[in-house]
Formats: sequence, C-alpha cells, structure tokens
Amino acid sequence: MVSLYLRQKRLLHRRDPVLHDRMIQPQNEEEGMAQQMRKPKRILVGLKTLENAVELTTLASRLGSRGASLILVHVIELPDNTALDAEVPDLEAAAQKILRAGESVARRSHLKARTLVLRAHSASYALLDELKEKKSDLAVLGYHHGRTLGEIVFGTTAKHVAEHSPCYVVFGIPPRK
Repeated sequence: MVSLYLRQKRLLHRRDPVLHDRMIQPQNEEEGMAQQMRKPKRILVGLKTLENAVELTTLASRLGSRGASLILVHVIELPDNTALDAEVPDLEAAAQKILRAGESVARRSHLKARTLVLRAHSASYALLDELKEKKSDLAVLGYHHGRTLGEIVFGTTAKHVAEHSPCYVVFGIPPRK
C-alpha cells in the first residue's frame, strides 16, 4: 500500500510540481492512503486461470465500494501469426468456464458483474485498452511465479500493465509452491 501512495505522489509531482507542493501533506501513512484512494466503483478483474478466478474476484469484491461493478475479463492470447478470428473452441470454452466462476463469486457478493472475452496477440495491451475504454478505477490481476524465457526477455503482462495503467493496480500473488 505504501508503494501505491508513493508512486501516485511521484507521478503528481512530475505532472504538476505546484499542485504537489500545495497538496495537504498527510499526518500519517493511513491518512495519506485515505486521501489518495477512495473505494473504487468500476473494477476490471483480469482472470487467466480457473484457479485464480475465485480468489481475484473475491479480492475485487472486498476492495470495491458498495454497489461497485466488476468487469471480469479473460484474454485469449493468440500467437502473432494466428488471426484473431481463428477458431479456437477449446480456448473459448475454457474462457467461459473461468468467467462463470468469477461471476458466481460476484453474484454472492451482491455486485454487478459483466464478463468479457477478448482475443489479442498481447494480453497486456488488451487489458490496458479495456482499462482506458471502461474508465476503470482499479485493476485486479493475478501474478504467477513461473518464469519462461519470453517473460525474462520481454517482461510479464503484470509488469507491463503496472507500468502503463491509467488507474491503481492490485496484484493477487499466490505463495510459492
């Protein structure tokens, strides 16, 4: 939580140093967080696997304000040489199953939830586009510990979204196995 506040403060200073200096400085860390972040109303939840769908949707439900709406998104990431409209029935079925799991959690939490399956060559760009288009207040994403060569060379979806997100991002990071 501290890093969210510090990151926001640095960004504000870079954008408008005068506004930053006029900003009322918080008395303590908790007060600072309360000043910076209100309970989000529009939360985008990126669901990658069935295992993290319940956990991430639960996290988003707890972080959201009363009456918040969730946008549950699963990105079918296709290789660059594959057309985005290619037939991938197995991936479509898996996506629907993942979204249904998240939707049932949202329903139990009495929150409105919309589901969305996106097809993209890059999940991070697709998620960033949705965050901007839907004007989300918060993104809740999962993170996995596995490292592939591609992640080492190009970075992860989580890292890219965190660096370019127009809103706060919360990561649900499971313990190492």
